[in-house]
Amino acid sequence: MILIITNYAVKILTIIVGVIFLTGLFMSPNLPNRGMMQMMGGMLIVWGLYRLIIYRIQLKKSKIEDDEDEDE
Repeated sequence: MILIITNYAVKILTIIVGVIFLTGLFMSPNLPNRGMMQMMGGMLIVWGLYRLIIYRIQLKKSKIEDDEDEDE
C-alpha cells in the first residue's frame, strides 16, 4: 500500500512542478530562457499525466489478474 501511495505522490508532484514551470510562479522575469522553462513545464505535465494513466491501467490489470487467480 505504501508503494501505491508513493507512486501517486511522485506522479502528482511531477504534474505540480510542471504547472509551476508553465506558469512561471518562481521564475525571475529577467530569465532569458523563459520559453524553454514553459515548454519544459508543459512536457512535465503531459509526462506526469501519461505516467498516472498508465499506472492506473496497470493497477486495474493486476487486480483483474489477481481476481482470476483466486477464482481458480
